[in-house]
Amino acid sequence: MDKGKRNRTRNYSEREKCLLLALVKEFSHIIDNKATDASTVRLKNQTWLQITDKYNVEADSGERRVDQLKTLYDNLKRKARKGIGFENTEMYTSNMDHPQIVRIQAALDENLEKILRWICFQSLMDKG
Repeated sequence: MDKGKRNRTRNYSEREKCLLLALVKEFSHIIDNKATDASTVRLKNQTWLQITDKYNVEADSGERRVDQLKTLYDNLKRKARKGIGFENTEMYTSNMDHPQIVRIQAALDENLEKILRWICFQSLMDKG
């Protein structure tokens, strides 16, 4: 079953990326909820529909589907993790008597504000 060549949509502008992150921030308590029960999944799906509707009203590059915006959000989170250095890292501290390893755990879902600032800052730096 050959679906043929898929139609590619326009790339997201930096403004649209920031717009999506701002909309997700408004609903982050729902979107980033780790629960997977039926009512939570239903609520997440309804929330993504709301985000998509709001996004499409303000977007410049055409209408987007829920799955496209979810993918963009996941990609932005992944990029932010890498760029900010929120991956789990180890920092070595030297104590004269006992060297220690201090683990820094990234709570990325709780730091959406930092992600938003970083992505928007990067877009400005790339242009300048």
